[in-house]
Amino acid sequence: MTRMAVVLLSMLALLAGNGHARAFRAPIPEKYPSPSYPDEMEGSGLDGRAELIFTVLEDGSVENPSVREASHPAFAQAALEVIEGWRFKPGLRDGRIQAMRVALPFVFYAGPARKANAVLGRVVYTDIDDIIYSPVEVGGLPEITYQPMPPYPKAMLGSGRTEIVNLTMVVGPDGRGYNMEIEGYPPKGFAFVAVVAASRYRFKPVMYRGKPVHVYTRLSIVISEDPDLARRSGSDRDVVGETFDPLADYPEL
Repeated sequence: MTRMAVVLLSMLALLAGNGHARAFRAPIPEKYPSPSYPDEMEGSGLDGRAELIFTVLEDGSVENPSVREASHPAFAQAALEVIEGWRFKPGLRDGRIQAMRVALPFVFYAGPARKANAVLGRVVYTDIDDIIYSPVEVGGLPEITYQPMPPYPKAMLGSGRTEIVNLTMVVGPDGRGYNMEIEGYPPKGFAFVAVVAASRYRFKPVMYRGKPVHVYTRLSIVISEDPDLARRSGSDRDVVGETFDPLADYPEL
């Protein structure tokens, strides 16, 4: 995100100095901490932009930063919070170090995880710092307490097509699923609705050594216009006549 700004300023320095290298040089970033994606925007899934203007003083420090434009005030604030920590090789004019006004863009990328969370309506893809146990370690798979009917891809309505999407995920201490990973390469539309369905499942929290823990599990999501078939989703060993063993990765159980 800051790399674009550094490249921009470096290009300005080169262009401005072409043929006049000893006469003029734009300030060049030497220390440039990156702003964090704003907490306020976490549920939006939006990319963002903020452009600041400020003075680079003779000692390379930043003075009087202000916002020229921003796609959201939160992005502007995030940029303002880091800009005073930037340090520059000061600019030259007529061969002498001088303070200069600079315009600098910051670009914020939400990334795939934030975009997915925005679509799913809650934090599903996230970093988990705690230990994630296997079903072998805790004595079995998490028990499903709520199993929603999987949605069907709108683009495929009326096709009569049925797809079975297998996935792995982490069941948290709150009984919700996190960090779904699709197994294999199902059609894109079916893979997406499988993740939507899995994000709505609820499980009985798994207890280990007296406290609820994170545990891996596997699901097979049946996506069909036939509700009787779709209801056969879950972690059962027999799904729509196919062999699906949720414990396949855990032969000790």
